Amino acid sequence: MAAAGSGRGGGWGRSRGAVLLLFFSLSPRPPAGAAWLLGLRPEDTAPGRVSLEGGAVQAAEGSRFLLRLYFQPQPEGNGSRGPAGEQEPRLVFIEEAAPATAGGGKTARGPAERCRERSAWASDVEVVGPLRSGGAAGSALAEVRVREPRKGEAAAAAPGGRLFSLCAWDGRAWAHHGAAGGFLLRVRPASPALGAWLLPLPEAGWLRALGALLLLGLSALFSGLRLSLLSLDPLELRVLRNSGSAAEREQARRVQAVRGGGGTYLLCTLLLGQAGANAALAGWLCASLPGGGAAAAGGPRGAPWLPVLLCAAAVFLGGEVLPYSVCSRHGLAIASRTLCLTRLLMLAAFPLCYPLSRLLDWALRQELSVFSTRERLLETLRAAGPHGDLVREELAMVQGALELRTKVVEDVLTPLADCFMLRADAVLDFATVSEILRSGYTRIPVYEGDRRDNIVDLLFVKDLAFVDPDDCTPLQTVTRFYRRPLHCVFNDTRLDTLLEEFKKGKSHLAIVQRVNNEGEGDPFYEVMGIVTLEDVIEEIIKSEILDETDLYS
Repeated sequence: MAAAGSGRGGGWGRSRGAVLLLFFSLSPRPPAGAAWLLGLRPEDTAPGRVSLEGGAVQAAEGSRFLLRLYFQPQPEGNGSRGPAGEQEPRLVFIEEAAPATAGGGKTARGPAERCRERSAWASDVEVVGPLRSGGAAGSALAEVRVREPRKGEAAAAAPGGRLFSLCAWDGRAWAHHGAAGGFLLRVRPASPALGAWLLPLPEAGWLRALGALLLLGLSALFSGLRLSLLSLDPLELRVLRNSGSAAEREQARRVQAVRGGGGTYLLCTLLLGQAGANAALAGWLCASLPGGGAAAAGGPRGAPWLPVLLCAAAVFLGGEVLPYSVCSRHGLAIASRTLCLTRLLMLAAFPLCYPLSRLLDWALRQELSVFSTRERLLETLRAAGPHGDLVREELAMVQGALELRTKVVEDVLTPLADCFMLRADAVLDFATVSEILRSGYTRIPVYEGDRRDNIVDLLFVKDLAFVDPDDCTPLQTVTRFYRRPLHCVFNDTRLDTLLEEFKKGKSHLAIVQRVNNEGEGDPFYEVMGIVTLEDVIEEIIKSEILDETDLYS
C-alpha cells in the first residue's frame, strides 16, 4: 500500500515541500478483480498535530484529520456481504502491541481474523461517517477522529505512543494494512499549548460561552474603572470637593483618597488588567470557535477570520462603547462605589505596576492627566456660556480678568490727540476753570511749549478748590506748589502689572512712552498717550464706564 503525504499543513517539515510516499506490503494480496486499497495520505493537517514520519501517520490525542485514500475501483458485479450485510467500503483501526511487548502478548489469530471481529476494532481511533468522494476516480476521503485519553489511560500508554493498523473492507473481503513495523498510525500524547494550561476549555458549549462572557465582563469592568477614576484629574476633584453638592463632595473625597496626587500607578493597574482580560478573551474565543484553536487541535476547520471578528466586535461593543456610555454619565458615582475592588486590584498589581509608575513619573516629570491652562479655561467658559449658570456680565468679567495678563498698555491707552491737556503757561481765569470743569476729568496733564508730548506736570482738579478765577492765578503756581509726581510706563507693560502699580495708591494716571529708535541718531523716549485706572477696569468688566460728563460729551 502507498500513502502519499503532501498535505496543506505545516507538519511536513522533513518533506521539504516534496511528496512523500509510504510503501508497505499488501499481504496477502486480494484475488484478481477485487477492490483493494492502494495508498493513503493525510489530507488536512495541523502543525504539531498530524504529520507523516518514519513511514507512518503521526497523530496527537484529541486530533481530527482527513485521510485521502487511493484504491483500485471494484468491477461491476455482486460481491459478498460483510458484517451485518454491509457491502459499502469501510475502514476500521485495530490497536497493535508495542514492539517491546509484541512477543509476549502476540495472539495466534491472523490479522484478517482480527479485522472481522468487532471486539478488536479500536474505539479510540475511528472513522467518522461514510467515505466521501475524493473528486477523482479511485480516490476517497475519510475523516478520522482520535479520542482524547480517559482518566488514568495516559500512564498506561507506551512511551512512544499507541500503535494502530488499518482494516479495509472493500465490500468483498477484509484486508489488513500496516507499515513495516506492523502499524500504520501512531497516536502520541498531545503537547499542551500555552492556552491549554492557562485557559483550560470545558467541553460543554454553554460553559465556553459563559467563560467568554465572564472575560468580556472583566474587560468592561477594567475599562469602566479606568474611565470613571481617571476622567477627573486632581484639580477637578478638588473643585467638586469644595463646591459640589453634598453627594458629589462625599464621592470626590473618597475618590481623591485613592486617586492621590498622581494617577500613574492607578492607570498602570487598570491598563494591565484590561490588557490581560482582552488577551484572555481573544485566546478563549480563538480556542473555542471553528477556525481558531479547535482547528489547530485537529477539530473541524472553519473561517479563520470568525474568532478575530467576533473578538474585535465583543471588545469594541462590550469592553469600550458600553462602559464609556455608562461612565461618562455616572463616572464619579461608579468610581466611589468600587473603591474596595480598586484597592484590591492595585494591591495585586503592586509588584509590577508600582515600579513602572514610578519610572513613568520620573521620566515624564508630571502626572498623566489633563492640566487646566488659562487658554483652556477661557475656551471652556466661552463654550459653556449659553448653557452655564453665569449671566453674560459675569462671564464677561471672568474672561476679562483672565485676559488681563495677555494685554499690554498700548492696547488700551488714550492717544495724545484725544487727551484733554493744559499748557504750562495757562492762566486759571474763569474761562479756563470752566473748561476744566466741563471736561469732567480729575487729573489733567500739563505740557510745556507747543509740543503736547512734552508733559511736565500733572494737575489734580481738587487742587483748584482754593483758587479764585477772578485772581487769574498762573497754572504753574498751582502745579509747582503741589508737585504731583508723574508716573510713566512703557507701552509693552502688561495690564496686570499696571493694575498692581495703581493699587499702591501713588497715582491713577500714567504717561505711556516708548523707545523710538527709528532713523539716525540716538534712541529717545516718545510719549504715546495716557492710561488710567478706569481704562484697566473697563478691560476687566468688558464694558464702558459712563459718568455724567461722558453722557454729554
